[in-house]
Amino acid sequence: MPGALHAGPRSPALAESLIAALDERKLEAISARLPGEGDRYVAAIRVADTGLMVIDAHYSVPALINERIWRGDHRDVYLALNSGSPREGRRFIQDLGPAGLHASRDDGVAFDLIYDSGALWLKLDGDWEGQKMSRQEYAKRVASADERYAASLKVLLDALAAVQAPAGAR
Repeated sequence: MPGALHAGPRSPALAESLIAALDERKLEAISARLPGEGDRYVAAIRVADTGLMVIDAHYSVPALINERIWRGDHRDVYLALNSGSPREGRRFIQDLGPAGLHASRDDGVAFDLIYDSGALWLKLDGDWEGQKMSRQEYAKRVASADERYAASLKVLLDALAAVQAPAGAR
């Protein structure tokens, strides 16, 4: 595999914080509207012992999503964004390796995947040649993905700070 690259430092710490906060509150999901983005939302589901799955997407009926967020039905928001949002512009991140996005991986360790508009956009496995791109393009995509993912994680952490832990996980 080609030499190692390193993603920006923001998403790993934020992902670790979100995982810890979800676990502490015994929640499986959190969601929020992305500030300044109108009908665009972000939601995350905690995947036990492996990491996070995060989606951000437009939703055509914001009142329905806003109500679900207000009720604390964050898992339903995640599912609605995953299945009921337009494919175009939908970003899905499988953060299933070490917390946050990492440009390369150790042998035998899961790597992260990013889908954009329903198509695989980036495999964070360190093999840019296998993805038919230059090292510079790979590094640029990793940095861009980390910046966007970190911003989404920050929004989710802010939303989570306002959530009271329910009697049962949602």
